[in-house]
Amino acid sequence: MASLKGPLHGGANEQAMKMFLEAQAQAQAKGIPLEDYIEQYIKDRLARKELIMGFGHRVYKIHDPRTDVAKKFIAQLPNGDMWVKVLAKSEEVMKREKNLPANIDLYTGVLYYQLGIPIPMYTPIFAMGRIVGWTAQYIEQFLNNRLIRPDEKYVGPTGLKYVPMDQRK
Repeated sequence: MASLKGPLHGGANEQAMKMFLEAQAQAQAKGIPLEDYIEQYIKDRLARKELIMGFGHRVYKIHDPRTDVAKKFIAQLPNGDMWVKVLAKSEEVMKREKNLPANIDLYTGVLYYQLGIPIPMYTPIFAMGRIVGWTAQYIEQFLNNRLIRPDEKYVGPTGLKYVPMDQRK
């Protein structure tokens, strides 16, 4: 419970910003502005079957409204216009190619970067927003002296026979 590990939850904004920095280095090497290069960069990654972090969400299937707030802050910071264009182009490409909307991780990666926050601090910042909930869960468990387990209901097939590993297809 309450762990943040890996790029899919808690580390996605780190990976999204690293992706943008890699794209920026490639664009600079080619003498192309990042906002003009990002589409090709994303298409190349997709062709190699690489993940594009900062897209898709379990709840926000069409649009993540949190990105609207982050976009306003990004626009006000140094190089904000350039980053807003890069983000918009990235969203356009991913919507067209994979039908995935941007999520808040794409935007917070850029926002934290613009604020000068080191990339390894992005996940701890994410965790800070969850500390109150984690603490409440701990107190609840401590006071009730019961482990907290999520309610689950198995909905798969029942009555199956065991098949040894070497006989499975």
